[in-house]
Amino acid sequence: MIERATTDRLRELMPLIEEFYASSKFLNRFNPDHCEKMWINLITNNIGIIFLLIEHEKITGFLAALKYPDINSGELVGTEMAWFVKESQRGRGLLLLKEFEKWAKEEGCKKITMGFLIDLMPEKVQRVYENMGYKASETHYIKEIENVI
Repeated sequence: MIERATTDRLRELMPLIEEFYASSKFLNRFNPDHCEKMWINLITNNIGIIFLLIEHEKITGFLAALKYPDINSGELVGTEMAWFVKESQRGRGLLLLKEFEKWAKEEGCKKITMGFLIDLMPEKVQRVYENMGYKASETHYIKEIENVI
């Protein structure tokens, strides 16, 4: 079952977000208090949404997203910020993506952007996106700057 996260349910989600962070070398410095505070603000202001995959009354997956006007066109864009499903439920993760697409359309978004971490099943996720009509448009690079001189 898919539910929309309410602000009072966010604390329950934090262990799964922490598991997501632990799954990739690119994610670090997770702060559950900050994360919860930010998502309360985003959800309350109708900018962000988190879809929850619920199995046996437990959260087993989530897709967190934002909507915002494109800075050049003003058209609304829906952007996935994080998508993670416990390994035992991975086949059900597409339900989250389909719910996100439905929400984005209802909200008037003209585009949806999805990403994937290069160290978490990139070929499989890329095939899923392409099979659902997504096109690759940009590649991002990351550099830690705290130790850069």
